[in-house]
Parts: sequence; C-alpha cells; structure tokens
Amino acid sequence: MVWGHGMKTAPRLFLFALIMLAPLAGAEAEWRQLWNGKDLAGWDSYLAKPHASVRLPDEQRDAKGGHVGPVGVNRDPKNVFTIVTHEGEKVIRVSGEIFGTITTKESFSNYHLRLEMKWGEKKWPPRVQLKRDSGLMYHAEGPWGTVGPWLPSLELQIQETDMGDFWTVNSRALVRARQFDAKEFIYDPKAERKLFAMGMPGYTRRVLRSSDREKPHGEWNVIELVCIGDKAWHIVNGAVVLALENSERKDGDTWVPATAGRIQLQSEGAELFYRKVELRPVTKLPAEFARSAVKR
Repeated sequence: MVWGHGMKTAPRLFLFALIMLAPLAGAEAEWRQLWNGKDLAGWDSYLAKPHASVRLPDEQRDAKGGHVGPVGVNRDPKNVFTIVTHEGEKVIRVSGEIFGTITTKESFSNYHLRLEMKWGEKKWPPRVQLKRDSGLMYHAEGPWGTVGPWLPSLELQIQETDMGDFWTVNSRALVRARQFDAKEFIYDPKAERKLFAMGMPGYTRRVLRSSDREKPHGEWNVIELVCIGDKAWHIVNGAVVLALENSERKDGDTWVPATAGRIQLQSEGAELFYRKVELRPVTKLPAEFARSAVKR
C-alpha cells in the first residue's frame, strides 16, 4: 500500500480497519463513528497551493504574486477545517478558502458510509461566481498532491444541484449512462455500460446523477455511499442516483483495482458543514436501496 508524502506504511492499522469491517455473522453490523464529535483525531488534512487572494502568516510569493507551493499536510494556518458549534451542536466546518481535504488515516473496503452535510454562506475565489462545491472521494491512495489537491480516487460529487454525480480522479469505471448532449452523460440503469476515465484521451470524466435529490439551501442532506468490491452506489437523501462497477485507480502508469482506500472530504471554494460521519461493513447493497438500483 502506498501512503502519502510524510506518512509511513501502516500494515497493522490497515489490518485493524479490515478486521473492523469484516462481516458480522448472524447480525447487522453496527455503525462506527469516523468522526468523534470533538476534534479531527483520525484524520489528516492537506491544503494545496492557495489562490493569490489568500494571505498566509509566512507566505512566499513568486514574481507574479502567486504562492510558490502547497500549504501541505496537517498544516492549517487559515483554519479551513475546524470543529464549531452550529445551531447548538458540534459539527465539522469546512471554510472552503483553500482547496484541500481531510482524509481518514485508515483505509476501508466493503462498507456503507453515511454522513450529513449542509451548505454555509461563504464562497471564495476562484469560485465566487460558481456553484457551491465539495466532494466525497473514496478508495483514495497515493502521494499527496498527485491530482492537484486530491489523491487518485473516485468521487461522489457534492455540488449545488449536482449531488451524487460521479467524477474520475486518476481513475476509471463502467457506468450505465446515456448521452443527452454533445458533452454530457447521465446515469440511466436501463442504458448500456460505458467507460468513464481520467487519464485516458478521448474519454469523459464525469457522469451526472439520475435526478436532483438535494434539499433546499440551509437544510441538512444525507449523503450515503455503498462500496462492495469494485462496485459503488451513490445515494442522496435516500435515493440511489448513480451506480458504477469495475472501478480502477491509476498507480503511476498502471491501472489497479480500486476496491479499498482512504476517504476524503473536500474543501473547494465554499463553506459547508458535516455531522454524523459513520460507517458500517456490508456484503451486499442494503435492501432499502436495492429496488431503486436495479436495471429496469
């Protein structure tokens, strides 16, 4: 297993994660809290090269006025990722001011992930005039900064009106999708499977979710992700909006199966809040989602 810059291989930690996610015979597995409700223990932060408008206490600028490099791992001088009290409860606040992620230290496979998120109000350059944006990235592995702020991974898009879209991030997968204009594809369980990829010329990186299930601005959304082997299902407020299979991730010049990895939550120019980040092991798609996920 390859870990990011500044980290060491941790076989015991990875084995512990797999043991924790092993199927429980004769009983439904309990939810495990990935966020402890008080701090970011168990997570690493990474912040990329900031926008020129961001001021840092020890910044270095190039001749054009831009920052010379990324802020780095577990260094957050602008408090992009903090724990705050919001509407009377502790939540994770992502300011969005600098692009980056918080990333689980552990890797996971064969799981059902569930979290709740809501948008804040602040937006930052270079996305002030664009939709509020973030993302849930899974099966993430590799050196920090491999793909800009991100690790090679698969992404469940968290963006205004686009929650549940699929983005490839140095990855590829098969999705049942139909083309509805010159450039865009949309998930359709009745369509033929097509390959979507980043890092392969001529292929599209993105698949739109089947329907907009996002709640009005200011309300909490329940985002769920089920990963079993090389398959994944994107679920927004109780509805399966996309499914994929044969997921692979690029490792150098080689494509490898993407069936396990770390979980990342993005900072991407918009303020948002997370709560109730939890995970349980699964061996099949939970029954409450199976009906909406089948090919019809």
